[in-house]
Parts: sequence; C-alpha cells; structure tokens
Amino acid sequence: MIEFGALAGSAAKSLVQQLARGVVAGRGRQRLRAGKDSSDLQKALVAIDKDGVDDAAQELFTDPEEQESFRRGLIDQDRGAWPLVNGTYPGDLVAVACGWVAPLLAAVDEGGRVPAVRSDHPWVEAVSVAIMGRLQHWALRGDSAVTPMWQAFLTETEAAEVFDPGKVPPRLEELHRESLFDILQFKHRSVQFVTEGLHDREAAATITWVRDGEGEPGIAVGVITGWAGTGKSRLAAEACDRLVDAAPEWQAGFADYAALPAVAVPQRPMLLVCGYP
Repeated sequence: MIEFGALAGSAAKSLVQQLARGVVAGRGRQRLRAGKDSSDLQKALVAIDKDGVDDAAQELFTDPEEQESFRRGLIDQDRGAWPLVNGTYPGDLVAVACGWVAPLLAAVDEGGRVPAVRSDHPWVEAVSVAIMGRLQHWALRGDSAVTPMWQAFLTETEAAEVFDPGKVPPRLEELHRESLFDILQFKHRSVQFVTEGLHDREAAATITWVRDGEGEPGIAVGVITGWAGTGKSRLAAEACDRLVDAAPEWQAGFADYAALPAVAVPQRPMLLVCGYP
C-alpha cells in the first residue's frame, strides 16, 4: 500500500483523474536544466518512478511473485519509456503510463505495435497515482530538485481544479444551432458589452480594484449587488476577459463550488467569481 500519507494519495488521485479526463493539458517534453541540477533532477525522478512502481505493485497484488513480475515488467524497460525520467512533463504522466503498462497487458501484433491501453485501466491508474504521490512527496520537502517542476505543474492544474469551465466557455460563434434563450445567456457573451457609459466604467473599476493589490499576498473580497437581469454576471464575465487579456499571469473565472473546498492555495494571482453565493 502507499505509505507516504492518505492526504498525498488523495491529492495525487485527484490530479491523475484530471489528467485522464483531459482537464489538464500536457506540456510535451520537459526541458531539464543543464549541469548539476539536471543530474540531480534525473536521479530524483528515477527514484520516484521506482518507488511509485513498488507502491503500485503492492496496491494491485497480494502475491509477492505477482508484485515482482509487475515491477520487473516496468523497471526492466528502457528508461525512454519511463514517465518523467524520459523528459516528459507531469501533465503527460497518464498518457506515458498507458504506453509503459501496455507491454504487460498485450502481446506485440504482427506489425510490431503494442495495442493501446485505456487511461482508465486499473494498472494505469495505480501506477500514475503512485508516481504522482511520490513526486508530490519529494517536492514538498522543499530542498528537492523536483520542487520547481512540481510548482510549475500545480500552477497549470490549479485553474482546472477551481474554475467551472461551463460558466464561461469560449464565445458562442455559431448562433444558428442555439435557441434564443441560450444565445442570450451571459456566459456566451454573444451580446456585445457596452463599451461606454456606466457599465464600461463599472468594468474598468472592477479591474482596477482587482489589480490594486498586485504583488502583495492576501485575499480581497468585493461584492456587486443589483436586481435580477441588471447584468451582474455579464459584468463579471467581461472583467474576467479583460483581466486575462491585459495581464496573462492572472487566472480568472467562475468558481466550481464542488471543487472549491479541496483547492490548494493558488500560486498565481487569481480572480475567482462566486455567482449566486
């Protein structure tokens, strides 16, 4: 069983599930820093993969021979197949694990290809969760070579965890397939925002308020009130659009209330809109 703590295991499983669903996009190959840091990072990643495979083997099998067979089937492969060690980013962990596990599940076909393995296969999930947990465990030590990689990965995933993508999807372009009710919903922003007068001043004031504390840690809470239909949600969506256009380092969106209680402290500045609180 995974022995480095239930909290680490739970967080790792959540991240792996996001990767499997495609919520967090992969970044391709991670460029390792040249020199000593690169060597230290590689050594750490090798240890993380080996420990992760051991954890997964114990999670999946009770028989020691089956555990060893599973472990050797992965560790004996060329390191070009090992997740993270082969230079891939943590966001690609599940995809790489699918290829890593595949030779253990199916024989090579006549064309020399190994049949694909689904990302929700129990072996893929077990290996991915275990390695993700070990990566987190190493990174949280603070003095590890993998810490910068982990922090960069968290920056990528935190938006996926806290924001509800259904609240502000991409602007609705093809209106002919939608009902009038759908077209007029604030989230599609198909109705142009009035760029003069009171509403424009309110949007500008909101952005000014949001950015007023840039560079200073802390939380600020603002409240916008008004009768139903006066444009509060549309104003919030406009503020999100303008903010990320003007300052790409910011994250902005509507809160996913189901995910909010488990979200980590953000590593980048964030505007989190809480509609109907």
